[in-house]
Amino acid sequence: EEKEEEEGGKRKRKKPFPCSRCGKSFPESAALLRHQRGHGAEPPGHSCPRCGAAFAEGSALLAHLRGHAGDKPYTC
Repeated sequence: EEKEEEEGGKRKRKKPFPCSRCGKSFPESAALLRHQRGHGAEPPGHSCPRCGAAFAEGSALLAHLRGHAGDKPYTC
């Protein structure tokens, strides 16, 4: 069951998983774990071959590479 709270007429997901380093909170523990990898001492494992930008998640690198190519597969 997904817990929600009302704020100004909007439904908002509760975020019961806070990061102990920066305080940002997340709705799922998996999202917190992904976030915490960014605080690690190791450099991100996925680097862009065109500009050198680095990402902890391979999916973030792929989205970044689409930007270089001008590919916009999603519509608003």
